[in-house]
Amino acid sequence: MPHRTPGPIPVLLLLMACSHSAPVPTGPGEPGGPFSPAQPTPLTLSSFDDIHPATSGAGYISYQFRRGTPDRDLCAGILPDRGGQRVAEVCAWELDDLSRSDLFGAAVLLGEDRLAFTRHEGGLGSPAPSDGGLYVGSARFPRTATRVLTLLDRPTGASARWDLLVDPRQTGPDEITALASQWVIGPTVAFGPPDTVLVGVEIAQINLATTPASITVIAPAPGAVAWALDPVDGAYYFLRPTYAPPADSLFKPIADTIFLASGTTTVPIYGRPTVPNTIGGRL
Repeated sequence: MPHRTPGPIPVLLLLMACSHSAPVPTGPGEPGGPFSPAQPTPLTLSSFDDIHPATSGAGYISYQFRRGTPDRDLCAGILPDRGGQRVAEVCAWELDDLSRSDLFGAAVLLGEDRLAFTRHEGGLGSPAPSDGGLYVGSARFPRTATRVLTLLDRPTGASARWDLLVDPRQTGPDEITALASQWVIGPTVAFGPPDTVLVGVEIAQINLATTPASITVIAPAPGAVAWALDPVDGAYYFLRPTYAPPADSLFKPIADTIFLASGTTTVPIYGRPTVPNTIGGRL
Protein backbone atom coordinates (compact mmCIF):
# COMPACT_ATOMS: atom_id res chain seq x y z
CA MET A 1 0.00 0.00 0.00
CA PRO A 2 1.50 3.38 -0.87
CA HIS A 3 2.14 5.76 1.98
CA ARG A 4 2.47 9.51 2.39
CA THR A 5 6.03 10.74 2.76
CA PRO A 6 6.36 13.32 5.56
CA GLY A 7 8.46 16.42 5.64
CA PRO A 8 11.80 16.53 7.43
CA ILE A 9 10.52 17.68 10.80
CA PRO A 10 8.79 14.41 11.90
CA VAL A 11 11.84 12.45 10.79
CA LEU A 12 14.22 14.66 12.78
CA LEU A 13 12.03 14.55 15.84
CA LEU A 14 11.92 10.79 15.70
CA LEU A 15 15.67 10.40 15.26
CA MET A 16 16.37 12.81 18.10
CA ALA A 17 13.95 11.16 20.53
CA CYS A 18 16.66 10.07 22.98
CA SER A 19 16.47 10.74 26.70
CA HIS A 20 19.65 11.45 28.62
CA SER A 21 18.04 11.30 32.05
CA ALA A 22 18.51 8.43 34.49
CA PRO A 23 17.91 5.05 32.88
CA VAL A 24 14.51 3.45 33.39
CA PRO A 25 14.25 0.08 35.16
CA THR A 26 15.20 -2.76 32.85
CA GLY A 27 13.71 -6.20 32.78
CA PRO A 28 15.17 -9.68 32.41
CA GLY A 29 15.88 -11.33 29.09
CA GLU A 30 13.27 -12.92 26.89
CA PRO A 31 11.41 -15.89 28.45
CA GLY A 32 12.59 -19.26 27.29
CA GLY A 33 9.29 -20.56 25.99
CA PRO A 34 5.58 -19.86 25.40
CA PHE A 35 3.52 -18.46 28.25
CA SER A 36 1.13 -21.40 27.91
CA PRO A 37 2.19 -24.99 27.22
CA ALA A 38 -0.76 -25.40 24.86
CA GLN A 39 0.02 -25.32 21.16
CA PRO A 40 -1.23 -22.27 19.23
CA THR A 41 -4.50 -22.83 17.39
CA PRO A 42 -4.87 -21.43 13.86
CA LEU A 43 -7.98 -19.28 13.52
CA THR A 44 -7.91 -18.77 9.75
CA LEU A 45 -7.17 -21.10 6.85
CA SER A 46 -6.65 -18.55 4.09
CA SER A 47 -4.06 -19.15 1.40
CA PHE A 48 -3.31 -15.40 1.45
CA ASP A 49 -1.94 -13.10 4.17
CA ASP A 50 -3.87 -12.64 7.44
CA ILE A 51 -2.15 -9.92 9.46
CA HIS A 52 -2.38 -7.40 12.31
CA PRO A 53 -4.80 -9.13 14.73
CA ALA A 54 -6.26 -7.04 17.55
CA THR A 55 -9.11 -7.33 20.02
CA SER A 56 -12.45 -5.95 18.84
CA GLY A 57 -14.87 -6.15 21.72
CA ALA A 58 -15.64 -9.12 23.93
CA GLY A 59 -15.16 -12.38 22.07
CA TYR A 60 -13.96 -10.93 18.74
CA ILE A 61 -10.73 -10.25 16.89
CA SER A 62 -10.19 -7.76 14.10
CA TYR A 63 -7.53 -8.36 11.47
CA GLN A 64 -6.55 -7.55 7.90
CA PHE A 65 -6.52 -10.02 5.05
CA ARG A 66 -5.69 -10.17 1.38
CA ARG A 67 -7.97 -11.73 -1.20
CA GLY A 68 -5.39 -12.31 -3.91
CA THR A 69 -6.28 -9.48 -6.29
CA PRO A 70 -3.55 -7.99 -8.53
CA ASP A 71 -3.67 -4.65 -6.69
CA ARG A 72 -2.81 -6.43 -3.39
CA ASP A 73 -5.62 -4.70 -1.52
CA LEU A 74 -5.97 -5.24 2.22
CA CYS A 75 -9.46 -5.91 3.57
CA ALA A 76 -10.63 -5.71 7.19
CA GLY A 77 -12.54 -8.44 8.99
CA ILE A 78 -14.01 -9.34 12.38
CA LEU A 79 -13.63 -12.93 13.55
CA PRO A 80 -14.80 -14.77 16.71
CA ASP A 81 -11.79 -15.21 18.99
CA ARG A 82 -12.23 -18.99 18.78
CA GLY A 83 -12.14 -18.94 15.00
CA GLY A 84 -14.91 -19.69 12.55
CA GLN A 85 -16.66 -17.56 9.97
CA ARG A 86 -16.11 -13.80 9.81
CA VAL A 87 -19.05 -11.89 11.27
CA ALA A 88 -18.13 -8.71 9.37
CA GLU A 89 -15.76 -7.76 6.59
CA VAL A 90 -15.14 -4.84 4.26
CA CYS A 91 -13.22 -4.75 0.98
CA ALA A 92 -13.19 -2.40 -1.98
CA TRP A 93 -16.52 -2.78 -3.79
CA GLU A 94 -16.37 -0.26 -6.65
CA LEU A 95 -16.27 -1.49 -10.24
CA ASP A 96 -12.91 0.22 -10.80
CA ASP A 97 -11.28 -0.96 -7.57
CA LEU A 98 -8.50 -2.80 -9.45
CA SER A 99 -7.27 0.54 -10.79
CA ARG A 100 -6.01 1.69 -7.35
CA SER A 101 -4.71 0.35 -4.05
CA ASP A 102 -7.10 0.13 -1.10
CA LEU A 103 -6.19 -0.44 2.54
CA PHE A 104 -8.94 -1.21 5.04
CA GLY A 105 -8.16 -1.57 8.74
CA ALA A 106 -8.84 -0.54 12.32
CA ALA A 107 -12.14 -2.43 12.33
CA VAL A 108 -14.19 -2.27 15.53
CA LEU A 109 -17.53 -4.01 16.04
CA LEU A 110 -19.78 -1.51 17.84
CA GLY A 111 -22.73 -3.83 18.35
CA GLU A 112 -24.51 -6.49 16.35
CA ASP A 113 -24.77 -4.36 13.22
CA ARG A 114 -22.43 -1.37 13.59
CA LEU A 115 -18.90 -1.33 12.29
CA ALA A 116 -16.17 1.32 12.44
CA PHE A 117 -13.20 1.02 10.08
CA THR A 118 -10.58 3.07 8.27
CA ARG A 119 -9.95 3.21 4.54
CA HIS A 120 -6.93 4.55 2.64
CA GLU A 121 -6.59 4.58 -1.12
CA GLY A 122 -4.09 5.69 -3.72
CA GLY A 123 -3.01 5.09 -7.27
CA LEU A 124 -1.22 1.88 -8.19
CA GLY A 125 2.49 2.42 -7.63
CA SER A 126 2.07 5.88 -6.13
CA PRO A 127 4.35 6.72 -3.19
CA ALA A 128 1.55 7.92 -0.92
CA PRO A 129 -2.16 7.39 -0.33
CA SER A 130 -4.27 10.14 -1.79
CA ASP A 131 -7.17 9.84 0.64
CA GLY A 132 -8.02 8.32 4.01
CA GLY A 133 -10.82 8.38 6.53
CA LEU A 134 -12.66 6.76 9.43
CA TYR A 135 -16.09 5.33 8.57
CA VAL A 136 -19.07 4.06 10.57
CA GLY A 137 -21.90 2.00 9.14
CA SER A 138 -23.72 -1.30 9.02
CA ALA A 139 -21.61 -4.39 9.68
CA ARG A 140 -23.70 -6.30 7.13
CA PHE A 141 -23.60 -3.57 4.47
CA PRO A 142 -20.36 -1.63 5.10
CA ARG A 143 -20.43 -0.03 1.66
CA THR A 144 -23.19 2.26 2.99
CA ALA A 145 -20.92 3.57 5.78
CA THR A 146 -20.48 7.30 6.37
CA ARG A 147 -17.13 9.01 6.72
CA VAL A 148 -16.96 10.62 10.15
CA LEU A 149 -13.30 11.68 10.22
CA THR A 150 -10.76 12.60 7.54
CA LEU A 151 -7.26 11.17 7.94
CA LEU A 152 -3.99 12.26 6.29
CA ASP A 153 -4.87 15.60 7.87
CA ARG A 154 -4.96 17.26 11.29
CA PRO A 155 -8.45 16.79 12.74
CA THR A 156 -9.98 19.44 14.95
CA GLY A 157 -8.73 18.87 18.48
CA ALA A 158 -5.62 16.94 17.44
CA SER A 159 -2.08 18.19 18.04
CA ALA A 160 -0.70 17.07 14.67
CA ARG A 161 -1.59 15.23 11.47
CA TRP A 162 -3.22 11.81 11.85
CA ASP A 163 -2.47 9.26 9.14
CA LEU A 164 -3.92 6.12 10.72
CA LEU A 165 -5.43 4.70 13.91
CA VAL A 166 -3.58 1.90 15.71
CA ASP A 167 -5.48 -0.81 17.63
CA PRO A 168 -8.76 1.07 18.15
CA ARG A 169 -11.12 -0.38 20.73
CA GLN A 170 -14.60 0.49 21.89
CA THR A 171 -14.61 2.45 25.16
CA GLY A 172 -18.22 3.67 25.12
CA PRO A 173 -21.52 3.17 23.25
CA ASP A 174 -20.45 5.62 20.54
CA GLU A 175 -16.77 5.94 21.35
CA ILE A 176 -13.50 4.34 20.35
CA THR A 177 -10.02 4.99 21.70
CA ALA A 178 -6.91 4.57 19.56
CA LEU A 179 -3.28 5.50 19.12
CA ALA A 180 -3.31 8.18 16.43
CA SER A 181 -0.14 7.84 14.36
CA GLN A 182 1.75 9.03 11.32
CA TRP A 183 3.64 7.16 8.63
CA VAL A 184 7.30 7.99 8.10
CA ILE A 185 9.22 6.58 5.16
CA GLY A 186 12.90 5.87 5.75
CA PRO A 187 15.68 3.26 5.59
CA THR A 188 15.61 0.49 8.18
CA VAL A 189 18.43 -1.73 6.86
CA ALA A 190 21.70 -0.78 5.20
CA PHE A 191 21.51 -0.72 1.39
CA GLY A 192 17.84 -1.69 1.53
CA PRO A 193 14.81 0.11 0.12
CA PRO A 194 12.91 2.62 2.28
CA ASP A 195 10.34 1.13 4.61
CA THR A 196 7.33 2.39 6.54
CA VAL A 197 7.96 3.38 10.15
CA LEU A 198 5.09 4.01 12.55
CA VAL A 199 5.33 7.23 14.57
CA GLY A 200 2.75 7.71 17.30
CA VAL A 201 1.22 11.11 17.94
CA GLU A 202 -1.26 10.74 20.82
CA ILE A 203 -3.82 8.48 22.46
CA ALA A 204 -7.28 9.89 21.81
CA GLN A 205 -10.96 9.18 22.32
CA ILE A 206 -13.13 9.57 19.23
CA ASN A 207 -16.84 10.27 19.69
CA LEU A 208 -18.69 8.66 16.78
CA ALA A 209 -22.10 10.09 17.68
CA THR A 210 -21.37 13.27 15.72
CA THR A 211 -20.36 13.96 12.13
CA PRO A 212 -17.59 14.89 11.98
CA ALA A 213 -16.49 12.85 14.96
CA SER A 214 -15.23 14.82 17.95
CA ILE A 215 -11.83 14.16 19.50
CA THR A 216 -10.57 14.21 23.08
CA VAL A 217 -6.81 13.77 23.45
CA ILE A 218 -6.04 11.54 26.44
CA ALA A 219 -2.26 11.77 26.47
CA PRO A 220 0.62 12.57 24.14
CA ALA A 221 2.42 9.48 22.84
CA PRO A 222 5.19 10.74 20.55
CA GLY A 223 6.94 7.96 18.68
CA ALA A 224 4.76 5.20 20.19
CA VAL A 225 4.20 2.01 18.20
CA ALA A 226 1.69 0.24 20.49
CA TRP A 227 -0.61 1.06 23.38
CA ALA A 228 -2.75 -0.61 26.04
CA LEU A 229 -5.59 0.29 28.39
CA ASP A 230 -5.86 -1.27 31.85
CA PRO A 231 -9.58 -2.08 32.20
CA VAL A 232 -9.34 -2.16 36.00
CA ASP A 233 -7.83 1.23 36.85
CA GLY A 234 -8.23 2.94 33.47
CA ALA A 235 -4.50 3.58 33.09
CA TYR A 236 -3.02 4.09 29.62
CA TYR A 237 0.34 2.70 28.56
CA PHE A 238 2.34 2.93 25.37
CA LEU A 239 5.51 1.39 23.96
CA ARG A 240 8.12 3.60 22.31
CA PRO A 241 11.31 2.36 20.65
CA THR A 242 14.58 4.24 20.92
CA TYR A 243 16.32 4.46 17.57
CA ALA A 244 20.02 4.50 16.82
CA PRO A 245 21.64 7.97 16.98
CA PRO A 246 21.19 10.19 13.91
CA ALA A 247 24.71 9.38 12.71
CA ASP A 248 23.54 5.83 12.03
CA SER A 249 21.03 7.19 9.47
CA LEU A 250 18.77 4.13 9.89
CA PHE A 251 15.46 3.70 11.72
CA LYS A 252 17.05 0.92 13.78
CA PRO A 253 15.47 0.33 17.21
CA ILE A 254 18.05 -0.38 19.91
CA ALA A 255 15.81 -0.23 22.98
CA ASP A 256 12.13 -0.27 23.98
CA THR A 257 10.48 1.64 26.81
CA ILE A 258 6.98 1.35 28.27
CA PHE A 259 5.44 4.61 29.47
CA LEU A 260 2.51 5.27 31.80
CA ALA A 261 0.46 8.11 30.33
CA SER A 262 -1.39 10.39 32.72
CA GLY A 263 -2.86 13.62 31.42
CA THR A 264 -0.11 15.64 29.79
CA THR A 265 2.71 13.71 31.49
CA THR A 266 4.31 10.40 30.58
CA VAL A 267 6.47 8.38 32.96
CA PRO A 268 8.85 5.61 31.84
CA ILE A 269 8.19 2.50 33.92
CA TYR A 270 10.01 -0.32 32.12
CA GLY A 271 12.70 -0.66 29.49
CA ARG A 272 14.88 -3.23 27.77
CA PRO A 273 17.75 -2.98 27.16
CA THR A 274 19.48 0.20 28.34
CA VAL A 275 22.22 1.00 25.86
CA PRO A 276 25.23 3.27 26.59
CA ASN A 277 25.31 6.37 24.41
CA THR A 278 28.52 7.51 22.74
CA ILE A 279 27.96 11.14 23.80
CA GLY A 280 27.26 10.53 27.47
CA GLY A 281 24.22 9.51 29.44
CA ARG A 282 22.09 6.60 28.35
CA LEU A 283 19.52 6.14 25.62
